Amino acid sequence: MTLREFLKTVKDKALLKEIKKEVEREELPQLIEDLSKENKVLVFQNIKGYKAKAVANLLPTEEVWKIFWGEKPSEEFLKRTETRGEKIRVPQKVDEYEEIEVKELLQILPILHHYEEDSAPYITTAVASSWDPLKKVVGRGVYRMEYRGGNELSIALLNPPLKDTLEFYRKKGENMPIVITIGHHPLVFLAMAMRIPEEVDKLEIASSLLGKGIEVMPSFSFPQIDIPSACEVILEGHVDPKDERKDGPLGEVSGFYHTLEKSPTVKIRKAFLKRPFYYYHALLPTGSEADTYLTFVSKAFLERKLKENFPFVINIKFIRKTFGSSVLVQVKEVKERSLITNLILFVLSNPMIKKCVVVDDDVNLLELEDVEWAIITRCWADEDVIIISYSKGQQIDPEAKRGYSSKIGINAVKREDIKRAIIRRKRS
Repeated sequence: MTLREFLKTVKDKALLKEIKKEVEREELPQLIEDLSKENKVLVFQNIKGYKAKAVANLLPTEEVWKIFWGEKPSEEFLKRTETRGEKIRVPQKVDEYEEIEVKELLQILPILHHYEEDSAPYITTAVASSWDPLKKVVGRGVYRMEYRGGNELSIALLNPPLKDTLEFYRKKGENMPIVITIGHHPLVFLAMAMRIPEEVDKLEIASSLLGKGIEVMPSFSFPQIDIPSACEVILEGHVDPKDERKDGPLGEVSGFYHTLEKSPTVKIRKAFLKRPFYYYHALLPTGSEADTYLTFVSKAFLERKLKENFPFVINIKFIRKTFGSSVLVQVKEVKERSLITNLILFVLSNPMIKKCVVVDDDVNLLELEDVEWAIITRCWADEDVIIISYSKGQQIDPEAKRGYSSKIGINAVKREDIKRAIIRRKRS
């Protein structure tokens, strides 16, 4: 399934909002922020000065996962991550793309300046691919890219696999070939952002998530680097490991600015754009789409581990806009409070999670007021609150600037001798 097929699917389900009036590139961040509240996939049909149509908010609600995987999307997702799908190799689709010698990226791509104090426009949906000569596999990942003027971008290689691949080329004194693709089906994009064994090609995981073979073709400049044949934008060039510059600030998913002391520079030589128009995937780092990707994957893996180790766990929920750092855990019929302590410590051992609240099954996880009621009435702060100091935090967490993070666990499970008032129902 391609991005275009996905857009047709959500349109058929009345989950698509098309904005047909002309908009300027500079207007898009605010428009995406405002219109995403309507819980629809957004398509901006007419961007002044570009052949592009911008797509945003590809996952407007968690219900979209059910379009892909039915009523139990988390279970199906976990099953599919354990298998490798098929890559169907096809010839280069030369006729489907317009080739452009790149001199000025902003003339061909509507790269967004997302937040007031961002250092520059940023590509936030770039899938970068490069050949790893040691592992004999194409490494892929989603990396933020700062526009550096002309045909140059940064690439924030903070994580494998491309971080390690660049070091290989750096030691050899060579530039690293790179192919950047933009405009993928959401499940392909999700697979590219996941952490998997480095010897596995993420496109095989994408194929498994899609439930069908994924068509791939050789990139135009580097035949060893294959890419999805249906991507909307292809940028080809190299990474210069010697040309490192300050990167940022950029408003990140945490809601704060994040600056890198230095990152290498990508020099783009050629661009290939889908004819007669192409879709540019615009993603606000603080928006609901980024949060939905992150929390869905985190919930699926954490929930499985919790239910394996603590059979009394019945549900979990990550709080939106906390970039996967705050989680609610719902339990049933736990009389020993020490078991809840063990549960909290287990959850907080996850490097991503900073806060864990445990409640009973009579508390509605979807109503934060109900959760707060449980904390106020069932938690005795001097006994039921756990503070963990000097733990490793996420880089995007502002607290991590002091070199470490702290965590909190709250036991808000009921006590047997204190009963909740329940509305009296009419007797038949």
